Amino acid sequence: MSDKSRHAQLIRAGWIYDSVSDRYRKPQSASDGTAKMYNLDAAYQQFQADQQPTANESPPASRQADPRRQEPQ
Repeated sequence: MSDKSRHAQLIRAGWIYDSVSDRYRKPQSASDGTAKMYNLDAAYQQFQADQQPTANESPPASRQADPRRQEPQ
């Protein structure tokens, strides 16, 4: 994938690009200078990792079983 298409994909996903430092920061990250900054390769890798669902995530609360409705043991 070319650098231009990775850059465009990050921007579409809400990543903020700083042209002075040629770095990216995550969406909704602090804008006071304390946010972690990434170069293009690292930002794209982090973006890809954030897109991957983890197996250890619990289902949404609306799909979790109510413990009060379990069968008596």
